[in-house]
Parts: sequence; C-alpha cells; structure tokens
Amino acid sequence: MRGRLVIICCAVAFVTACGDDQDPERAAALWDRLVAERYTEWSRAPGYETPVPSRNAHGTEVILYLNDQAEEDLATPGLREWSDGALIVKDGFRRDRLWLIAAMEKRDGEWFWAEWKASGRTLYSGAPTLCTGCHAIGDDFVRGLFLPE
Repeated sequence: MRGRLVIICCAVAFVTACGDDQDPERAAALWDRLVAERYTEWSRAPGYETPVPSRNAHGTEVILYLNDQAEEDLATPGLREWSDGALIVKDGFRRDRLWLIAAMEKRDGEWFWAEWKASGRTLYSGAPTLCTGCHAIGDDFVRGLFLPE
C-alpha cells in the first residue's frame, strides 16, 4: 500500500511539475499583459459566464475570457478561422480555487499557447504537442467555442 502511494505521489508530482516551456520570454510577456489588462474583466465567452464543469486537463471547472478581437470573431458569421490578435484565456479551478490559467493567442496565422500555475509560473508555452494534439479537433484549434456559420 505504501509503495503504491509513493508511486502515485511521484506520478502526480511529475505531471504537475513538468511542462514544455518552449518560449518562456513570450509566455512571461503574455502573462504580464494579461495581468496589466485585467483579463478577468474582459467579456466572458458565451456559456462560460460562471464556472462550467470540465473533464479536461485545465481543471474541474473553467471560465473563458475573450479579448475584443475574439469577441468580434464570434460575432462574424462565416469566419473560417480566428483572426490574428484573437486571445482566449481560460481560468481552471480545482476545489473552487484557481488552479491554472491557460491562454491561446493568434499571431501571424499561428496559435501561441501558454499555461501558468495560478502563481504565474509557466508550465507550457509555444506550440507544445500536449496542447496542439488536444486542440486539433476544435474549430481552428479552439475546442470550447465554435466559429459562427
């Protein structure tokens, strides 16, 4: 029993401590921008006005925030992909506490992903396979929202 507990604790520590921080400078700059712009005062995505149950890696409940460009994209019928400048931020909660913040920003036709612990410590940045693999099934890599038809 004790051996199993040690293995479980090591596995949890490994998963939560390791990441794929491909572009730490850009992740730090994006974090500073989100804090400066008070992203939690941005519009909440439709259907995410309050925490929504989630079964993914971002927490047990999530809230999505949209910058002006992402909000404009959602109001543009027929858009096939998100516009450059679109920025979507997800707060992930566990046990009713902010656990992590994830963001994806479209620049030059490509998405930049970043994920931080609630403290601001970067876990993932760039285009980590963990992010791109999961998000590949979404409309232009966005899983929680659909582009208007």
